[in-house]
Amino acid sequence: MPRMNLAPMRTARWMLAACLGAGALTAGGATAYAADGPEAPPPAAAQTPDAVNRPDFLFGQPRGMIGLSGGLFRAEGGDKDGLLGFFREELTIGDRGYDALLFRFTGGVSVAPRVDLVFDVDVSRSRAVSEDRDFTDGDLPIVQTTELTQVPLNVGVRFWVVPRGRRIGRLAWVPNTLAFHIGVGGGARRYQLAQFGEFVDYRDLVIFSDRYESRGWAASRHFSTGASIRLSRRVFAVAELRRVWSRRDLADDFTDRLDLDGLQMTGGIEFLF
Repeated sequence: MPRMNLAPMRTARWMLAACLGAGALTAGGATAYAADGPEAPPPAAAQTPDAVNRPDFLFGQPRGMIGLSGGLFRAEGGDKDGLLGFFREELTIGDRGYDALLFRFTGGVSVAPRVDLVFDVDVSRSRAVSEDRDFTDGDLPIVQTTELTQVPLNVGVRFWVVPRGRRIGRLAWVPNTLAFHIGVGGGARRYQLAQFGEFVDYRDLVIFSDRYESRGWAASRHFSTGASIRLSRRVFAVAELRRVWSRRDLADDFTDRLDLDGLQMTGGIEFLF
């Protein structure tokens, strides 16, 4: 029998083994690269809680508000027939002697899309140190102090010329960046007028020390205009200009008319709920 040549078969076996080895190395290298290579990019970041829980709108129009503000009360008190005007003529109380800082707390409810019913209480107090214009105690001035405290309790109506927000669809209420209102109102103010120090008895020109005081309630009314600037969905910066009219005939130690007219300029913060 002729001898079979085995050389081609050996060569084929070696080629097959080499291919299998190369495949194994390639697979191992790919696995190693996958393990050691850069990590896969993470999934898109989830929305923050603020983005989910604090949208730019409210579910329905706010039903009420509370606010705190401060400002200046520019008192008139210039009626010459009134008591404060008399003080200005006889004493060295300047034109701005009865001006005072004021603080206001406000609350309100919405009764229509553009109408609010508003309640507020103010506190203001002026203090003027003066001298008698015509008389002195020898070379010394005759000095006295005049204090006027006011605590008005008011109720009024605001009409929003440009509303604080607008309704979108049936549920969403989107606040406006800027809004304007006008308002009217009235109420009663608790006042206390006190004057103490040295005085002149004009009958015999005797100089004496004493204290005079009158307190009570006076009716008042006002007209206002204001603006509201959105700081967030529920928080607004507010500014208001209010003209006040209030007068009262005095009793107790003073028997003249007290003029409490003036102009109030305030700014503060209001929170909607």
